[in-house]
Amino acid sequence: LDSAGRPLVAVAASQLLEAGCEPVLGVTGFSHDEVARAVAGMPVEIVLNGDWAEGIASSIRCAIAWLERPTSESTSALFTVSDMPDLVSTHYRSIIATSSSGLIRVASNYGVSPNEPILGVPALFPREDWTALSAMAGYPPRSNLLSGTKTRSAPTKSGTLDLDTP
Repeated sequence: LDSAGRPLVAVAASQLLEAGCEPVLGVTGFSHDEVARAVAGMPVEIVLNGDWAEGIASSIRCAIAWLERPTSESTSALFTVSDMPDLVSTHYRSIIATSSSGLIRVASNYGVSPNEPILGVPALFPREDWTALSAMAGYPPRSNLLSGTKTRSAPTKSGTLDLDTP
């Protein structure tokens, strides 16, 4: 999928890099080669999820496994999707700032008010959440992490367009 002639995955990667995210990791499945070509030349790591047919939970597990490599210095993980072309770097920066530099879980709030949140991705998870993320299974993945009392929210002013949601 493209946005203004650019592959959506490249647009998403550019916004994450502009927000200061590092490393940027793309977890792929069926379209692995196409995604790798789309971000060629960008400082983006691409990892093939061999269990991609299981759905998003397997991609989350794949990302966490990559982040837990012995050489990784990552202390948090910001999960997003590439099919929401209006998400911009300012929203990612807002999530990071709200997280106290990755120490606190933060989800995007798509609700009309902070008192009635509708939480979702992009969302940032500190390392202490990685065990629970690694245990996720199914489609859609079942987790109550975002609804927990430890989750802060970052209002989403843009990015509500999700290309695979009717």
